[in-house]
Amino acid sequence: MNISELLCAAGRAIGYPAAQDLYEGDSDRSITFTYEDERTVLFADNEEREVTVFLMVSMNTPQDYNYLEDKKRLKSELKARGFLVESVQTWLEDTTKGVKKTRRTVFTVNITGAVEE
Repeated sequence: MNISELLCAAGRAIGYPAAQDLYEGDSDRSITFTYEDERTVLFADNEEREVTVFLMVSMNTPQDYNYLEDKKRLKSELKARGFLVESVQTWLEDTTKGVKKTRRTVFTVNITGAVEE
């Protein structure tokens, strides 16, 4: 289970660049994701077999951008890739990327899968 690739693919599907923790590109719209927690959910033969990973996925847009359709599409893309969307919150933040304010829409998600070797 390559979680980073799943999240980057979800971003590409809606036309957004995506990066772990910090996006440093030129686009005024982006997706960033941060790993918050990881818990083993299945042991076998004294080995960790499956984990649940909890993440914060942020969709970042300019304040004046109509983000609602993109929010709906990203939620759908996350679910299609096996993520459980626990909650969605939106707020405005201080200036970044040369726009007045950045609207951050945060999806709290988790995914369970096999441990990567």
